[in-house]
Amino acid sequence: VRRIFLHFASALERSHHRAGLPGLWAAIERLAALPAALSERAAGSELAELRVETSAMLAAYEPGIRYKCHLDARTMNPRLVTAIVYLGTDRGEDSGGALRLYGSLAASGDAGPPPASSRRRNYLDVA
Repeated sequence: VRRIFLHFASALERSHHRAGLPGLWAAIERLAALPAALSERAAGSELAELRVETSAMLAAYEPGIRYKCHLDARTMNPRLVTAIVYLGTDRGEDSGGALRLYGSLAASGDAGPPPASSRRRNYLDVA
């Protein structure tokens, strides 16, 4: 796994990424607009206080590598929203990449039998 954090707090950083990584920058701009959109729709909820960090992690994975079940929001990293953006143009459903929610996050209940490698029963796949 190769990871790099892209910072965009300053005008110079934003200009650099806009010129060098236009596809990724377009995704970052859309994500940066998310708090205002959610705040309008969720006034009074914890989403109304949502803020965007001024950095984004860019990761590249070798074929066949996958995330293990994990929590994105912890005490030291209190994320409310995580976005996974695929930049490749040749991705099909067979490439993987579905988001699977477990436990209480899978509000609609069991979405089907878990994979053989999973002991968890209550999950929901988000396409």
